[in-house]
Amino acid sequence: MAMRSPFPPVTTDKIIHHQESIILGGITVTALFTPGHLPGSTSWRVTLRNGKTLIYADSLATPDYLLINNKKLP
Repeated sequence: MAMRSPFPPVTTDKIIHHQESIILGGITVTALFTPGHLPGSTSWRVTLRNGKTLIYADSLATPDYLLINNKKLP
């Protein structure tokens, strides 16, 4: 049984592609597609002020997408 989302759907302003960069609040963030856990998973790369690189990865799924016992992803 699917759960209802507590938030209304949003409209997409722009589709970000692999290795495409966007600027958020003066910070350049680069998309890195990392589909493994979930289709469409994306990690994000940021170069920090000290010159080091930060890579952030997260996996989000819609309530009706099975993460456990999913026959498509053993």
